[in-house]
Amino acid sequence: MNMVGTQAFTICVLAISCGFSVFAVTTKETEAIENGSDLVPDFDRTVNENEASTGKATRDISITKRTSLDNPHNITECAEPRKSFNCNTPTIDKYRTIDGTCNNLRSPMIGASFTQFQRLLPAQYEDGVSKPIGGHQQLLGDFFDPPWPSARHISEQMASVKANSSKQLTHMHMQWGQFLDHDIDLLGMFEVNCTKVNNNIQYCFPIKVKDTDRAFGITSENKARDLPLTRSLPTCQTQTHYYNNHHDNHRRSNYRTKPREHINKITHFVDASMIYGSDEETATKLRTFRGGLLKTSGTGKGDLPFSNKTDARGDFLFMAGDTRVNEHTGLVVIHTLFLREHNRLAKQLSLINPCWNDEKLYQEARKIMGAIIQIITYKEYLPALYGDKWFRYYIGDYRHYSSNKTPVISNVFATAAFRFGHSQIRENFSRLGRKYKQLKIGPLELADGFFNPSEYYKSKRTDPILKGLIVDKAEEVDEFFTEGITSFLLTGPKLVLANDLACLNIQRGRDHAMPPYRAWVKFCVDRFKIQPSFAHSSTVSQLKRLYGANSYLNKMDLWLAGLAEKHLNGSSIGPTFACLLAESFKVIRDGDRFWWENPNVFTSKQRNTLSKVTLSKVICESSDKIRSIQPNAFKLSQPRVKCRSLPKLNLSKWKDFCYNY
Repeated sequence: MNMVGTQAFTICVLAISCGFSVFAVTTKETEAIENGSDLVPDFDRTVNENEASTGKATRDISITKRTSLDNPHNITECAEPRKSFNCNTPTIDKYRTIDGTCNNLRSPMIGASFTQFQRLLPAQYEDGVSKPIGGHQQLLGDFFDPPWPSARHISEQMASVKANSSKQLTHMHMQWGQFLDHDIDLLGMFEVNCTKVNNNIQYCFPIKVKDTDRAFGITSENKARDLPLTRSLPTCQTQTHYYNNHHDNHRRSNYRTKPREHINKITHFVDASMIYGSDEETATKLRTFRGGLLKTSGTGKGDLPFSNKTDARGDFLFMAGDTRVNEHTGLVVIHTLFLREHNRLAKQLSLINPCWNDEKLYQEARKIMGAIIQIITYKEYLPALYGDKWFRYYIGDYRHYSSNKTPVISNVFATAAFRFGHSQIRENFSRLGRKYKQLKIGPLELADGFFNPSEYYKSKRTDPILKGLIVDKAEEVDEFFTEGITSFLLTGPKLVLANDLACLNIQRGRDHAMPPYRAWVKFCVDRFKIQPSFAHSSTVSQLKRLYGANSYLNKMDLWLAGLAEKHLNGSSIGPTFACLLAESFKVIRDGDRFWWENPNVFTSKQRNTLSKVTLSKVICESSDKIRSIQPNAFKLSQPRVKCRSLPKLNLSKWKDFCYNY
């Protein structure tokens, strides 16, 4: 069967009629957007218009367009899902494609980059197509009252209570969650500056701020009337003509448009794409093409390579497989650790198999790294979150690969459920030295680590932050947020940006037409038979005030209500998020042809040694010089052991007889 697709990824422009003024869509470097689990300054979203018109700029999915003043329609960009693939390569049964195509040989596009998120429940837009819930209430000037109060007003009220620390999980659990999130989902955004053009609901969905708001109101230093939110880029929608009757004069304006849906810019699989990229251009930029190695900077074990971009302070930004690598110093440290681990594996494999060429070494090291990410996630990270009992109940053990599964991340996973990790973020990151003692420089404040590569070096590279992550308690997964999350400030010579990650999550859920909380409770109870309840009576009272005593159950935003649930016994999450996370984590495992436990991927001896991999051992191998650590990097209250006592990945199981590659 010829499995070569004929249509390449394209960029579309869709004319949409709406009742707002026409404006130019532009890009602004200091605009910040929230995406997946992050707040991201827009340092790298400019697309060469000539490249976009020829379909060559496959890393970006929107382009700048202007409308003429006499045009009755606004122009909005949309993303055409990827349609190109080539499954006729010699190694298609041995190695993943970089873009995720051809994983399922019967349906080669499933799970690939630039494909659509799936819906578990139908979208709920006010107009059935694209206008977010609460938009009409805002247009009427009713910003802070039930049933759809301003997301910032909700966040401010909930943040008034002191955040709680986890009794089970280290801060590393939060950090791994962010690293993992950047492996499996990335929203596309419109190229529009919503700080200047906030009145077009096709592009912008501003969050109203109360005059008396402590952090952002007109009496505060920020003096904001609203917080900007750039809407997620939709897929190109199909408009279908329908007619009131059979006469032609009724045909000109009658359309039925499919509800707005969204593109995942990266692969849906747990495949280490945040290290290697989800497109050939990125993958090529990161390789040395010598000995299977990835590019590094610095000396010793190496640091991340630099891109040709600078941040608002003038410092060069780091480069990795995912564009969000510079979000925070903690994330930079984890990226650095796994870059080093790839190179360590490639060097060891080269010694074991001196006849392997660069491509073979790169692909084999990448394949092992993908397995390591999967193992840490499903054998350590998720069981630590769920508890062993509930992990078995909701996700369970791997059985076999099924080409009938649909390994696609759900919209609700990317927009709400997997954002539970934002509640785990501490206001500071400990920096620890010898014997795990605090360095004189003190902890890294959360706000100081955003988009600030210089803090990586001020923090003495990997080890002090790593030690802090595995010692510090994460914040509890609940509805109470640290002030650093709800009112933080990024500052620099060219950048002053204040925002609230909690309210952005609520507003993003409305942007993506997430049904209200009660609909998800029914969805999950039908599947797992566990009825949730709220953990705190004070929260219920607050929710009634915010959403209305008679309507709160039917109107509550999922992200907030999911966090407020009473945890399953021995778990760190409630039943609804346990269900919604499981829905995606199961299908991207069971529908992945290259899952590490699939007998066709590794030999039984290789699987046996891989099964012993832990994050703690990776830290021992590829940090600067950490020599003792707790066995499970995600769990509190464990005695530290010598690194040499932890099981080592036995790469001799990859010994080849040097047949031609």
